Amino acid sequence: VERALDDGLKGPIFLVRELLGVFLRRAQGVLSLVCFSERRDDESGPAMDLAVHEGWQGFVAGVLDAYAEKSVFVNGIKAAGVASEEAAAFVERSLEEKARKVTGRWFTIQPRGGLLGRR
Repeated sequence: VERALDDGLKGPIFLVRELLGVFLRRAQGVLSLVCFSERRDDESGPAMDLAVHEGWQGFVAGVLDAYAEKSVFVNGIKAAGVASEEAAAFVERSLEEKARKVTGRWFTIQPRGGLLGRR
């Protein structure tokens, strides 16, 4: 449990805190925080994996709220229920097209089909 939380949640949180500190001192920077899971949000999985994933999403949401009005571009990129190759292409497109122009937003990709389709 401790290792899963340290590697999957605490480490990335401390890294983001340090990066934000540097970017804020420079009054510039782009930080895109990625939440990726091959499982859809409504699928179950191992309890620890779900806890870390949901904890990370909550942390990202808090960062977006706290830094939406600053000189640093901070966005969240969420990919759930898609293959890693598709998620990687979506992250790259989001960085090129949107993440350096707007701040405080979630960019989301979902599996094709169904009622929701792709957003």
